[in-house]
Amino acid sequence: MSKPKNMTPEQEAAWKEKVRAQQKAWYEANREKELAKLKARREANPEKMRAEQKAWYEANHEKVRAKQKAEKERLSSSYVATLLQIKVSEVPPELLELKREQLAMTRLVRQLNQQIQQTNQENNHA
Repeated sequence: MSKPKNMTPEQEAAWKEKVRAQQKAWYEANREKELAKLKARREANPEKMRAEQKAWYEANHEKVRAKQKAEKERLSSSYVATLLQIKVSEVPPELLELKREQLAMTRLVRQLNQQIQQTNQENNHA
């Protein structure tokens, strides 16, 4: 679909949204085929794929760090599984929940200890 010329910003936004919807519908209809093509490309060119992945990571390092920080804060499944040193697909959901609870309690204890230290420091200086 070619982009029409002389569009207002509102028309351009609507056009972009329409294109995105078409692309999404096409991908959903062809998802398995596209995933198979990507897998074949990865297997045929592992060095090239690693180089592309490394280049993307270096170009988007801040974005990656922000995503990792957000996952750590919300205790995502991937973050918790990484701490357990187990693949997400292999971790029982019950274990994920128990580890999340443990991490939340550890964070709470750390926060309370910091508050106690601050209170003690304020009382010693007063």
